[in-house]
Amino acid sequence: MTFKRAPASTRRLFVDLKPLLVPALIFLLALTPRLAYALGADTGKVYRPVYHARPVDYTVAPGIDDVTYYLLTARSIAQGEGYAEPFLDAPSARYPPGWPAVLSVFYLLFGTNAQPAVVFNALVGAASCVLTYFLGWRLFDRKAGLWGALILALFPVHILYSPILLTEVFFTFLLTLTLIFAARGMTHRRALTLGLLAGALTLVRGEAVLLPAVFLVVLVLRGMTWRASARQIMLVGVGMAVLIAPWAVRNSLQLGSPVLLTTQTGVNFFVGHGRNAGGDGNMAPYFRLAEDYRGLPEPDRQVKIDRASYNGAWEGFRSDPLGDLALAPAKLRWFLRDDPTSGPSRPLVAAFWHGPLPFRAAQLVAGVYYYVVLSGTVLLVILRQSAGRPGAFGLLFAVIGLWAFIFGLLFFGDDRYHIPLLPIFSITAAAGFSATWSRLASVRLPPKAGRQPP
Repeated sequence: MTFKRAPASTRRLFVDLKPLLVPALIFLLALTPRLAYALGADTGKVYRPVYHARPVDYTVAPGIDDVTYYLLTARSIAQGEGYAEPFLDAPSARYPPGWPAVLSVFYLLFGTNAQPAVVFNALVGAASCVLTYFLGWRLFDRKAGLWGALILALFPVHILYSPILLTEVFFTFLLTLTLIFAARGMTHRRALTLGLLAGALTLVRGEAVLLPAVFLVVLVLRGMTWRASARQIMLVGVGMAVLIAPWAVRNSLQLGSPVLLTTQTGVNFFVGHGRNAGGDGNMAPYFRLAEDYRGLPEPDRQVKIDRASYNGAWEGFRSDPLGDLALAPAKLRWFLRDDPTSGPSRPLVAAFWHGPLPFRAAQLVAGVYYYVVLSGTVLLVILRQSAGRPGAFGLLFAVIGLWAFIFGLLFFGDDRYHIPLLPIFSITAAAGFSATWSRLASVRLPPKAGRQPP
């Protein structure tokens, strides 16, 4: 029996598809636990009551609860009522509009069934692992990218956040995609593209507005002059403005006051710097401040609270600047201390928990995994591995530094805020463990007595 050789066109197709094999396997490996967990979670128990809620059902002020806010503003957008404050039928800018806009598509198509949006979250989480592979490969080598992707694919908290319709999973995907573009050589066109990506990021979470500082550090570390770097960053700013400016104009028109991104920024400053701030995100002082404005109509109430929060934050800092700065270590501990299965996000994570282990055992596994990954990042810093490409360390650690600055100094610490850094931690851990292994393998054992080394 003779076998005919495959046509040349078929062989070429196989060769063309071969580079996609590893990313496809990473995607499937990452998607399997995320999709299984997302589909098995009782999302209806958590999300359907939110969609059908009335203001009296909530003990906090309307719109304060993040999940409630995102779902109900998404419903408002889908119904053609605009980006409105939940329950109050008034324009809102409490949070950026990006994530509610995404969720509004699912509400428009599927109504109060949140399961499709949860499946989307699982897909996006798996796609983040593929992006981690390409980012690690671009910055270090293919091995670092592969191991970084595998670390993220099995990261417990990244899996457990699949059914949680907060911004973390989607924002992590966009941030990793943006960093891939930032890792490339900078041209005028790439700078504009990078600005558009950073603008999209900012419309999901406002802290991304400070990312141009990271890009500037990377350009300088690559040897570009300050003047040339500044020109490129200006183009990044133009790209960001294309997306952010319409939102800022809308806010000024509908809220009757200039609001660049959100009316929550002042609140975040106040919680982090007010007179009774403890660095742990305790919202009780804010609730007391907001009580004085309860009788005002929206959106005037929202704007007045934002302004009062800025003033309260400044007064808290001015009254005791050294004490305020002394809160930074506590804020950083809250930011990095725990895996989110054990910190303030615990009730939300626990609401979806299902599996063969008790939730407390799952917490232990997730916490150990998180700290092992962090130890790999620390090893990379200690060993000062130099195998990264120009600007690799600057890009990764500048992002870590920026997030530490935002949530350790500007605002307040919360463990779920470090979730967008998990791809970076996975890559740096992979590079750190690899460098450690190489260092140990290079150590020669002393020769035995009476024998000379060859």
